[in-house]
Amino acid sequence: MNIVRKIKLEQLGYYKCKDNKEKELFDYIENNMLNLKKIQLIKYPDHIFYFKGNKCIFKHNLILNLLCFRHIDLLFFSKLLFNKQTNNLLNNIAKNITKIENIIVMINDGLNTKQVEKAYKNEYSKKNEIK
Repeated sequence: MNIVRKIKLEQLGYYKCKDNKEKELFDYIENNMLNLKKIQLIKYPDHIFYFKGNKCIFKHNLILNLLCFRHIDLLFFSKLLFNKQTNNLLNNIAKNITKIENIIVMINDGLNTKQVEKAYKNEYSKKNEIK
């Protein structure tokens, strides 16, 4: 069963975390990576951005079909999981967010997140939010 499904089942009371490590992982994913706003910015037409509040959580490069995670997320997952588990988790989250099966996961694509967040604050309007 994938981790996002487990988190949703846990929220509904149908799944119990097996230990504190799994609960910490669920909490982190739930608080940082779920229920994001999907935004298209005029300044970056080849990307879709996923925001939580004013923070850019993911960047989806539409040309290369890459989903870029923040470095801080990798550090958190690496603290709790082995490399193969971390890769599987990142791929699982990427598929759940984008609904694309063959998406490539990266940590950073060179696009400055602070600049993206500034562009978001400057140009965001309801018409840029993707439903």
